[in-house]
Amino acid sequence: MELPDFRSEPINQKVYAYLKEGIIRGVYPPGQLMRETVLALELGVSRTPVRDALRRLERDRLVVPSGSSFRVYRPTAQDVVELYECRTALEVLAAQLASRRGPVSEHDEMERCLAGMEEAYRRGDASAVRDLDTRFHDLLVAAAGNRTLAELMEHIHYRIAQLRNMARDLRIDGATVLDQHRRILEAVRSGNALAAENVVREHLAMVREALLGRIREQGG
Repeated sequence: MELPDFRSEPINQKVYAYLKEGIIRGVYPPGQLMRETVLALELGVSRTPVRDALRRLERDRLVVPSGSSFRVYRPTAQDVVELYECRTALEVLAAQLASRRGPVSEHDEMERCLAGMEEAYRRGDASAVRDLDTRFHDLLVAAAGNRTLAELMEHIHYRIAQLRNMARDLRIDGATVLDQHRRILEAVRSGNALAAENVVREHLAMVREALLGRIREQGG
């Protein structure tokens, strides 16, 4: 992961963003010790912005205290259950609202995401599939046109991303994923809020169960 220019302001925000992204992407894997002195040396900054970043990451539930330092939090099966309860509630609302808005620009972008996902599946590019899948769901939330909903979703988005990166090889059939995404988009475009809600629930329940299986295999 390329280091940003920490010499410019606001340095505290840059250190926080860099470490947060590193945890989400698995550069700093679950259980890794996060020492102020080591991180400050690694990033070429003083300990103060690192200390501030670690405290913020603790509030984000991405690190936990470990003696005088911190460790990257290791999500558990219970975390999966709780996060997906919240995600399902928010995305169901997003699908309902998006279905009632009529045509919006996000629909065409969601269509392009589906085409990209299909191509990524064909060439076996799991990383591109994950990125496009995330983009599709972000666009669904954006299509709802509710800024508060988008803010609430963003609050758990990074924790879900960490889970997905921990469990990269989910045992989910690609054809099923594509079919569910197409049905979500079709329901939203046609204004069928109930159908959109049902497919979102079906899709997220499948993902939740696959994540639970992988996290349990890893001892979570």
